[in-house]
Amino acid sequence: MKITKSELMRILQEEIATLTQEENGMTATDARRAAIDQARELGSGITDEERAAITAGTQALIAAARKTDITSGAAGHRFQALLDVLQAAAGGAGEQGPEGQ
Repeated sequence: MKITKSELMRILQEEIATLTQEENGMTATDARRAAIDQARELGSGITDEERAAITAGTQALIAAARKTDITSGAAGHRFQALLDVLQAAAGGAGEQGPEGQ
């Protein structure tokens, strides 16, 4: 089972939205609901390797966001570059990431 590039992009964008909402006052209950919804998405249509990569990426984003603003500086530039690559791979411009807003 594989995830399409557009599905991966959507999952990553949802995770970024979740992180942004947490910074803007997202409740613990809302965060849990979002995590459950995302877990359902990870359960189908992707390989174990892709699932592991998504999980590792999400954990790294959360850990970095706790220590620094991942939307600015070197982290922000690299994160935007990753979003650009994923959006191009998904075949669409998609939404702009943190540095393109």
